[in-house]
Amino acid sequence: ARCCLFPEKKTFRYFNNLSKHGDKTKFDLVLAYNEAKVCTDLLSQAKHHVARAKKMDEEDKAMRQKQQEEREAHRKKQEEEKAERERLKLLEAQQREERRLEFISRTKNLLEFPEETFEAKEPKKRGRKPKQTGEIYSEGEG
Repeated sequence: ARCCLFPEKKTFRYFNNLSKHGDKTKFDLVLAYNEAKVCTDLLSQAKHHVARAKKMDEEDKAMRQKQQEEREAHRKKQEEEKAERERLKLLEAQQREERRLEFISRTKNLLEFPEETFEAKEPKKRGRKPKQTGEIYSEGEG
């Protein structure tokens, strides 16, 4: 909207100057005055258009800034949640490791048997049994 103001101002000055100082034989001074008046009206409207465009631009910038801040806050929140999840995961892994070590120590104690409980057994003899002849031996006989 601002870029249109400069040519409009130039046009207004041209027609205004022409209506005041123009040659009556070459130009219609009343028509030049009317054109200068139209340019004045357009310039006054342009000021309102520029002000409105400026306001819209500022609102747009503010909205973009707010959206950027919201995105940044959301990203920060997600990073914090991710860090919290990782911290909880590490804590859970440590607790699992502690439980595992505790379980290992308890089962290790269960698997340790004192030496006394194991008695050396004589190996079983394998092979044929002696033949029984059917004789009964009494004491003293051989």
